[in-house]
Order: sequence, then structure tokens, then C-alpha cells
Amino acid sequence: MSRPPRNEISPAIRALLVAFHQDTWIKLELAPPESRPLCELADGSLYEVGEDGWPTETDDPLD
Repeated sequence: MSRPPRNEISPAIRALLVAFHQDTWIKLELAPPESRPLCELADGSLYEVGEDGWPTETDDPLD
């Protein structure tokens, strides 16, 4: 099996992402409009997730 170029997503990963995101529209319709994506760190603190997928402010956890 040959590897795709570094800047391309492999077909197996692309298929996995498609399967994972199939019901995203349902999840978005069920989510409250004021909801925001959060992540929980190993210490239990919650942070809002930015558009790039990373915590927005690591110095100020949410309560």
C-alpha cells in the first residue's frame, strides 16, 4: 500500500470522518442555540473550544 502525500488525508481516515460526522446535523438541531463546545482537561477543568478545535483560554476555566 502506498502512502498519500503529507498534505492529503488517507482514504481510510476520510471514510472514518464521513461515518463519524453522518449525524452531525441531528446533533446540531438538538443542541440549544446558546450552547458552545467544551472540552474537559485531565484535571477536570472545562474550557470553551474555538473554531480551530483548541481550548480558547487556558488561563480561565469555565465553572
